[in-house]
Amino acid sequence: VEQETLADGTVKLLFGVVETPRLGKMLFVTKAFSQSSEVGAEAGLEKALRRISDLRHNEPISDLSLAAASDRMVDWLRENGYPGAAIEWERLPAAANGPVGGLIRDVLVRLLEARQETLVSSRIEGWPETLATPKSPARLGAVLTNRTREAWMASLLRDLRQSGFYRAQVKTD
Repeated sequence: VEQETLADGTVKLLFGVVETPRLGKMLFVTKAFSQSSEVGAEAGLEKALRRISDLRHNEPISDLSLAAASDRMVDWLRENGYPGAAIEWERLPAAANGPVGGLIRDVLVRLLEARQETLVSSRIEGWPETLATPKSPARLGAVLTNRTREAWMASLLRDLRQSGFYRAQVKTD
């Protein structure tokens, strides 16, 4: 809205109407770790993020809907072993009118720090000497998610409690 005060003291308002664009394509890219160039995201990851975003082709998009989608995708990434993940959006130049009518905008979704953490080693410290040292429930190469760590801790805690260590605690670092 632009406001202009006229000589007689009246106010003239000029309303500029801007059409809300509709979503065209979502293009997912990430930086190749060995290069500085961007490459397409892995197909399985892209499919999961597309589903989690809850954005649909040809539906209106706004800064608010993109921010909400970003929050959902980052939460999913962090829950699935991408602890440092972040997302940036870039609206690409407007395309022609879409089949439903209206302005169509493609968006580029940049996945930042999209490196999945996997287990490279594990050890159990502080295990009671009166018990046989258990085999670690952690498997090399396993994706480090909160759910996986909690399952490992629950497994060790169950072994301790079954052996009479009812106040035992298990922590991961």
